[in-house]
This record gives sequence, C-alpha cells and structure tokens, in this order.
Amino acid sequence: MQRNYRYKNIQGLYYQNTHNSKGLLKVSSNIDEYELHEAFSKATQFGMMAIDNMFNAKKNDNKTEYIKSKNILDECIDILNAHFLGKNRIESLNRYSQRLESGRTIDDDIKEYIDLVNKCKTLTFDYAKSNLNGMDEAERNKYLSAYEDIFNKEKQLIEFIPRESLNKISVNLYWMKVDAERNPQKIINDGMETQKHI
Repeated sequence: MQRNYRYKNIQGLYYQNTHNSKGLLKVSSNIDEYELHEAFSKATQFGMMAIDNMFNAKKNDNKTEYIKSKNILDECIDILNAHFLGKNRIESLNRYSQRLESGRTIDDDIKEYIDLVNKCKTLTFDYAKSNLNGMDEAERNKYLSAYEDIFNKEKQLIEFIPRESLNKISVNLYWMKVDAERNPQKIINDGMETQKHI
C-alpha cells in the first residue's frame, strides 16, 4: 500500500486558506494547539501578502503603502515570535521575501521540479539495476545520499508552488525509491518500455 510522502507547501496553504482569513489572531499563554495553528496560519498568510505588497510598493515608489505593509508584516512576525514553533514560519517568510527580491518565480520552481522528477527517475532506474545485480554498502550509501539530496531539493522547490499547480505535476519521489528496493524488475521493465516510445 502506497503511503503519501508530502512536504508542507506554504504557498499552497496560503492560497487554500486565504478565503476564510478574517484577520490576525493573537497568541496568548493559554492558547490550545488548534488555535495556535490557526493563528500561525493566518500570520503566515498575511505576512506573505504584506511581503507582496511591500515588493510592489517598492517598485512603484509608494512609501505610504510600503510602511503600511511593513507594519502588517511586523505584526505577523510578532505573533509568530510568541511561540518557538513560529520560528520555521518566520524563516519561510524570509525565504519568500528573498525570492521576490531575486526575481525568482513560481514558473522557475515548476521547471526545476520537473527536472528534479526526471533526475529521480534516472536515479531510480540505476538504483533498481544495482539492487538486482547486487551492490556493496558503499554503493548503496551513495544512492541513498543521492536520494536524500533530491528529497531536500524537493522541499525547497515545492514550498511556494500553489497547491493547484503542484497537484498537476506532483510525483511521489520517495515512493520511486521504495519501488526500486521492493520491485526493481518492474522499474527496469517500465523504464525499458518508456525508452521504446521515445
């Protein structure tokens, strides 16, 4: 039975939840886990919107809008700073801001993700062959390290891809590795069949 192996998709959650975001929620010392998650989700959503607005205000030399959006972002960060679990979300907002400044787009993420899927397919085919032919521990560790690099890159690439876009292109890369270990012959047969049609 396949298991889902999905990473948190901040931009996807942002698009999914924006319609019911009425405003920021304060974090108090007696807040429960559900309320904390909701407060953090809204702070992240509004933080991303504020960063978008700051970026556009800077481009349009609109100081008033920039200051207003900066104040909203500061409020969001204050909420996230109220609990140690908010640290990762603050780091995510920083990455989001940096990518806007660098000119990186969601299209760049999607293109690199598709390239990563193809790289993982090639690795999986080679790994399946090695599993059938037998390999020593050093060779197995080399493959496992290559997969780990791919999984880490996947986390970076999908972080800000909207859920709707990700659902159209998403491939379970982890399951490719598992299939190469459990059923390597099928991986090889499928790979050879694909080559015939190229």
